[in-house]
Amino acid sequence: GGYDRRLKRVVIREEFVLLVKAYCREPSKKKVSQAAFTALLLAQLLYWETKCRDYDAFRMEEQKRIERLNRLSPEGTRAAEAQAPVLTYGWIYKSAQDLSEETMFDLSETTIMRHLHRLLSIGVLEKRNNPNYSWDRCLQYRVNTIRLRQLLFTLGFNLEGWPILPEQCRLNEDASSKIGNASSKFRNAASKLEDRT
Repeated sequence: GGYDRRLKRVVIREEFVLLVKAYCREPSKKKVSQAAFTALLLAQLLYWETKCRDYDAFRMEEQKRIERLNRLSPEGTRAAEAQAPVLTYGWIYKSAQDLSEETMFDLSETTIMRHLHRLLSIGVLEKRNNPNYSWDRCLQYRVNTIRLRQLLFTLGFNLEGWPILPEQCRLNEDASSKIGNASSKFRNAASKLEDRT
């Protein structure tokens, strides 16, 4: 008996849930599961990054970007981010339907796209059209590990399997304190919610 196919697995990473709650604006009436699902999508996309044929080149490209940012002054860093080089490696294609099936939530394409937009809005995910075929309307995605590590660091986490960012590449203290305030507000709201149950 049993199945011949591989069973699906998805991982919800606590640090990603906290990141989404701290950075993504969420209507107060939304359920906590909204943040968890957005975090789940981020974890799923990060998983697929590791399965890309060009994963080693992707990591090398990210390291070169860090080295470039690390050589610049804070003012130069902002200018360099505005004139970011073309990102070549680590692009993955997953349709909203694919992501819905993989995560086993059976959400609509519109709902999946809304969650992806949340990740795009905070800069941890990038998108592009297929550069090789202009007729292809399918979007490709790439996790911005530098931005992800910057945001995780402000919450006291590091991205597992990646080195801690050099100090020059971290967010400044103003950004960190604003994020910390948002995070503590969320934790207070979450503890009040837990007290009610």
